Amino acid sequence: MLPLDASNFATLLEDHDNFLFDCDGVLWKGNQLLAGAAESLTDLKKRGKKIYYITNNGASTRAQYAAKCRKLGLPAEEADIVCTAHFTALHVKDLLNVSDFVTPGTGPKIYVMGTPALELALTDLGLQCIGNGPDPVPEDFLEDDWRAESLDKDVRAVVVGFDKHISYFKLIKAACYLNDPKVHFVATNADTTFPSSSRDIIIPGTGCIVGPIVMACGRKPVIIGKPATLMIDHLKEHFYLDVSRSVFIGDNLHTDIGLANKCQMKSVLVLSGVSTLVEAKRYAESTAAADQDFVPTFYLDDMGTFYSLLLLS
Repeated sequence: MLPLDASNFATLLEDHDNFLFDCDGVLWKGNQLLAGAAESLTDLKKRGKKIYYITNNGASTRAQYAAKCRKLGLPAEEADIVCTAHFTALHVKDLLNVSDFVTPGTGPKIYVMGTPALELALTDLGLQCIGNGPDPVPEDFLEDDWRAESLDKDVRAVVVGFDKHISYFKLIKAACYLNDPKVHFVATNADTTFPSSSRDIIIPGTGCIVGPIVMACGRKPVIIGKPATLMIDHLKEHFYLDVSRSVFIGDNLHTDIGLANKCQMKSVLVLSGVSTLVEAKRYAESTAAADQDFVPTFYLDDMGTFYSLLLLS
């Protein structure tokens, strides 16, 4: 693990054609563009580099993410966006052998716990979604009142993402559907928390919704988002991404750097987001083999520093 500086940046730039960026904490925080981000990505594009935006956040579709990028001054087309809503929908479509020509929302039925963007992505690829939105527990509900007859017998998969309407009723339904081994179990990601504006604030993430279902039904889902490799595997297969000439720039040691190491990509930890240099050094100095999965190739403070290095190259 080395600091990214003028002595090694030129080689990194020369040896890599593809630059994969995490978004929140690297390029922006919330709706605030971080200094140097737009300038850096615009410069990389002018040099002929391919840019991908890789995010576990399933709150937006690819089109919505591309629009946000452009509004912030980042160069982006829909095809550049690699987000869990779209790739979850692609995976479920393949699992259930849905035709490319099926009318949106008329294909196999799936039980969804997630964002409107996730439901839209699934529906657009032909899947029929049920269960999304509020489903509160009735005041007079008793566990003994639950009957399997309440389930839709046509459900072929359970798809779980971040769901602000999470309820005990939804957990029951998801677990009961998954009691049938023929029903597929897919989750957008397993992130335990979301990025927040303060380290004093903890915002539970999608993993906190997936976890109780796993415990109840005894099954593990297929995870789509980082650090799982499914999204990168898709880029390799369909867009001929050469990981040996790709570098991942992210702020999270467990998701971003973990993914890069799994895929044998070079990585840069940006210290403007989730993980700290102290944490990175602790992994680098550890004698445990598993800890090496989270050690970045390089680190630097922020995208402002990245742009300064670009100007010198």
